[in-house]
Amino acid sequence: MNSTKGKQELIDVIVSANYYYPHVSGLSETARMVAERLANSGLKVLVVCCRHRKDLLHHEVINGVHIERVHVLKMIRNGPLSIFFPFVVAKRARNAKLLNMHLPMLESGFISFLTPRTKKATTYQCDYVGPVSTLGKLIEKILDASNKYAITHSSATIVSSHDYAQQSRLASALTSAVAIAPPFAVRLRGKPTFRDSEGFHYGFVGRIVVEKGITFLIEAFQQCGEPEDRLLIAGEGSREIGESTFEQVQSMSQLDPRIKLLGFVPEDHMSDLYASMDAFVFPSVNRLEAFGMVQLEAITAGVPVIASNLPGVRTIVQQTGFGLIAEPGDVQDLSRAMNKIRGFVPPTSFSVTPEESLTTYVELFQSILS
Repeated sequence: MNSTKGKQELIDVIVSANYYYPHVSGLSETARMVAERLANSGLKVLVVCCRHRKDLLHHEVINGVHIERVHVLKMIRNGPLSIFFPFVVAKRARNAKLLNMHLPMLESGFISFLTPRTKKATTYQCDYVGPVSTLGKLIEKILDASNKYAITHSSATIVSSHDYAQQSRLASALTSAVAIAPPFAVRLRGKPTFRDSEGFHYGFVGRIVVEKGITFLIEAFQQCGEPEDRLLIAGEGSREIGESTFEQVQSMSQLDPRIKLLGFVPEDHMSDLYASMDAFVFPSVNRLEAFGMVQLEAITAGVPVIASNLPGVRTIVQQTGFGLIAEPGDVQDLSRAMNKIRGFVPPTSFSVTPEESLTTYVELFQSILS
């Protein structure tokens, strides 16, 4: 990591997202991997994001990618509020050949309006799901309108799957979208250092937030788990982002010593974590989940997956045959799948790699730039 000042010379690609590294989510990891591959291909890349933590530098370079973090006034639920963000993105985009925004993003439509001459490739990652209230529905409508404007004023729009795009609230604007599966980290076989019994070990990796359905996972495990079985839950939660979900998961796990809350697992231990699992469970419950790249991480480690029957999320198991599908939010059906996965026989041949996704991203962006 090296410090650098923001620069005004012509940039090849501006990548814009509300969150970026070190924040880890499907959206931010997709933005990071794409930005780094673009930089490795010889393009000058600048990421403009929100400074979601006060200890982060305003400007730095990571893996060849220039990063500019914009001041945040306040966090509202899991959304950073920054008056300056759309203006900084627009200013930088006017000196760029291409702008790649990662949506949902409240400011996306306004940024598109401010940059009519800049070519755009928009990555639409998921529909925003607001609180179950009148205000929540209003926020959804505003975000949808902003995102739709950005999409319709883009040269190309990327979605993670046609399955998700066809079920999206913005389906009418995504009919010509290009489907590129998000890139992911390959998990080589590690050592099963997280195992502490001879029983069957189920695992989960991700943020501990309501849309992940972890409470349903715990309930299902308590129905189907044997005394020596274990449930390994890796990931962080917070009162700001996870609301009460993290506290609820903590309370439920304290009642069952077979459930292990691992917290944040460092990158160099992730292969060991996957090697400690007999099955990976991804029990997401709403359309904030559009794909689930951690499923592919598990599969590269040879671990079968149980995925929710949600648009986009289910496509990985459907295409690879490397697991089972359960109904979202249905404890009984999830428990059924968790019992059935014990005897799962994986396919003899399959191939999953992030290289195709990253190559396709680069080729698409270069075709727009040319």
